[in-house]
Parts: sequence; C-alpha cells; structure tokens
Amino acid sequence: MMTDNVSTTSSLPRDAWRVRRMVAACLLGTACAVYIRIFDFWPLGGGGLAGELRGLLDFPGSLLLFLPTYFMVFIWIVSAIVALFRRHIRLMASNVIATALAFGCLATVIALPIFDPWFWYVVINKPRLEALVAANQATGTSPRSAIIDEWDVSTGFAGVSPNHFIALIYDENDGADIEVSDAIRKHLYSHFYRRDTYQ
Repeated sequence: MMTDNVSTTSSLPRDAWRVRRMVAACLLGTACAVYIRIFDFWPLGGGGLAGELRGLLDFPGSLLLFLPTYFMVFIWIVSAIVALFRRHIRLMASNVIATALAFGCLATVIALPIFDPWFWYVVINKPRLEALVAANQATGTSPRSAIIDEWDVSTGFAGVSPNHFIALIYDENDGADIEVSDAIRKHLYSHFYRRDTYQ
C-alpha cells in the first residue's frame, strides 16, 4: 500500500523551476521575430533560387513556426492555472515567466532598430546611397529628398493577405514635413527612413 502511494506521489509534477521551459520560450519568441525581420527584407520576384526559396518558406514556414509557438504558449498558460490550483508556486511562476519571455523576446527584436536588416543595409551602404541621391538631384537643390528603393515584401496568400511594400527614403528634412500617408515612417540611420505601406 505504501509503495502505491509513493509511486502515485512521484508521478505528480513537482513544484520546481522549469528553466528549460524558459529557455525554449526565449528561443521560440526570438525565432518568430527573426522570421518576421527576414521577410521584411526579402523581396518578392527575386527570381532564381532565392525567389523559389522565399515562396517555399513564406506561408508553410510561418505555419511550422508560429503554430507550435502559439500552442506551447497556450499549454504554458493552462499549466500555470493548474499549478496555481495545486499551489505549485514555482511551477506556476515558471510557466508565467516562459509566456512573458516568449512575447518579450518577440517584441524586443521587432521593436529595436538594431535588429532591423534595413538599418544594417543603410549603415553598410551609406556612402553609395548618398551618392545615388546626389546624382539624381538637381545641382544645388537642398534639402534633398528621394525614394531610393521600394520593395514588395508581401507574405501569405495573394488576394487574401494585404500587400506589404517597404520604401527606403532619404530625407534631409529629418521627417519635419511628414505627410499623413508617411505617418508610419521609421527612422533608420542618419537621413534615411523606412516607410511601410499596406494595401
């Protein structure tokens, strides 16, 4: 009889910290954010192997990455509620922290400009991009302003998901005359801005 009680007790989840769960949450949240960042800089219609690879990883890749992440977060939330009722405080805290870390890592990578590939594109190519703007502007025209590149980075199903266009803008006014249509412009580096448009 005592053996049965011991085996039953040992089969219950112990009230202990789940460090691996928290590490997994950081990895999942960061992976989702990196996926979003990569597809913000990977244009459609590239052709060749890059274009085929983008089509292969676009929608199926998002399903394979985001669905397991959402499922794991749901499991952690349910586990936290169950642990609370069983008064397993450390187990509950581990699940709450894991959920927060998943969303925190996702939000951090999306929000900070240093993780934006457009930022590094401008930093690395700044002299070339400035020379390109100067060559396309009339002599003596100041302040200078120009749209350097505009890429279609749409993801999902055509006709269902909104089209996503990103324009790289050079503006020596430093955004002082931003129009309503340009309200979602984000400062990248120096006089360079990124404008996201959804249609």
